[in-house]
Amino acid sequence: MVLLVVFVLFSQTIQVVFSQGSFLSSNSGDKNVVWDKWFRAYEIVVELSKAGMNISSYLPSLQEAYDYLEKGEYGSAENILDKILPGLTKLYEEKDSFVFWKNFKKVTLAVLIGSFPVLFYFFFPRIYLRIWYKVREKWVVGK
Repeated sequence: MVLLVVFVLFSQTIQVVFSQGSFLSSNSGDKNVVWDKWFRAYEIVVELSKAGMNISSYLPSLQEAYDYLEKGEYGSAENILDKILPGLTKLYEEKDSFVFWKNFKKVTLAVLIGSFPVLFYFFFPRIYLRIWYKVREKWVVGK
């Protein structure tokens, strides 16, 4: 779901960039600054999504900022981007730690599951024999 939203945002962005011939040659520095912020936020969202982090709370705001940019309301878009960029950059800084612990949990689970057959092989016969002897210890063998 998240990847679909990211793909749609990316395709819409590419469409806008190539449909507006004056995008890069605009005299409005404000416009370029806002678009740069949006692209930076979008890049961070893509990286966090690839890492498996939950960024679903930022997607509606990013889409809303994109809609304002399409309409030419750069002030509103910049306000939204200024609100979400600090949170995104904080998540981006935590990405390495998140990926490490996610991988650590996966490896630990794999080792734990892989150790069950070995533990069963070594301990089941001993436990089974101990129980068998306890149950039958009072039996008398007749001649």
